[in-house]
Amino acid sequence: MTRIKNRMRGLLRPVSHFLIVLLMIFAATLSGCVKQPQLTDYVSEYRNNLFLYDGESFFVKAQNSRKEYPYVADGYVSEMTCRAEFFITPPPDVQSCQIFFTVDGIQHGGEASFDRTKRQFYYSCAANVAEVETLPVRLQFDDTETEITLTSVKSPDLLSLKALLSKLFAAEGERLKKLTRNGAFEGELYVRILYEDAPYFYVGVVDRQGEITAYLLGGKTGEILAKRTD
Repeated sequence: MTRIKNRMRGLLRPVSHFLIVLLMIFAATLSGCVKQPQLTDYVSEYRNNLFLYDGESFFVKAQNSRKEYPYVADGYVSEMTCRAEFFITPPPDVQSCQIFFTVDGIQHGGEASFDRTKRQFYYSCAANVAEVETLPVRLQFDDTETEITLTSVKSPDLLSLKALLSKLFAAEGERLKKLTRNGAFEGELYVRILYEDAPYFYVGVVDRQGEITAYLLGGKTGEILAKRTD
């Protein structure tokens, strides 16, 4: 019986060594992995729709944004609000501008403020035009009234927020993993739709020291086209 026990110990010894080595490899693999956070939870600004109108004598850009208030680039996400914003470059010599539009049966509008530096009018209100494809707008420049229709730059194949950030994490894993602790992301993200002949996305990654890494990504592919760190 003693002989049998000794033989069993001899047989089990290499198995034990193999299990120990296997466990060590598994532990090392786990320590090298970082659980990907749900990055959509850390977006403190999301410009999710953009409208452009280029008329003969004036230009209008409108956008829908969800962003934190107060708006501070500190690496933390605060309470979010939804705003529709309008930037209106008027005809020459216009002194005042009013804007009116309707969303979901609710009329919005009023007097736009004038930015003397940019030479344009600005109007903002608590309306949600994120999923709107066309937006009829009535503008009043001084005593002249005009009606236009703004058209969204979004297309059906534009990446969703989740898909866009997944592609960013896949491409910039080393940078983003440094800001990840126990599955939580220690920073905030700005995501803004842009348009220049085609839709693009700006993504700003802000850590808790205020450093910003900015990316320009293709709107349909998520390919990183440019990168800058400030």
